[in-house]
Amino acid sequence: MSLSLAIVTGRDPGPIVERAVADLRSYLSRLFGIDAAAEDGDGNGLRIVVGKIDAPHVRQTCSDLPALSEQGHLLRRIDGRTLVLAGGSDAAVAWAIYELVEQYGVRFLLHEDVLPQEPGPFHLPQIDKVFEP
Repeated sequence: MSLSLAIVTGRDPGPIVERAVADLRSYLSRLFGIDAAAEDGDGNGLRIVVGKIDAPHVRQTCSDLPALSEQGHLLRRIDGRTLVLAGGSDAAVAWAIYELVEQYGVRFLLHEDVLPQEPGPFHLPQIDKVFEP
């Protein structure tokens, strides 16, 4: 059985978010063997919704989100199949993505990233956390 995971970016995510999503796809593949599809639609199956806090696809997924500063970002598990990664700017969205990767055990070092030897099975973490400077 193949796991279906969509990374929902909305329309025109911008180069910073596109790069972070590409990195997320790479980490998901390396850690869990998942070929996650980046798409601008709703997605079937499990979804990681990424975007600015005021983006329509983010608000449609969860209308009860806090206001964030330009540097603020959040990770929120909405239900059994949806995780929202949102930020107040494109850079903050990228920080939310990399925070998720750290939740999976990856450590970012100066010369290389260190992945856990045994990351365990894929899961959407139970998290509801806001990061503000």
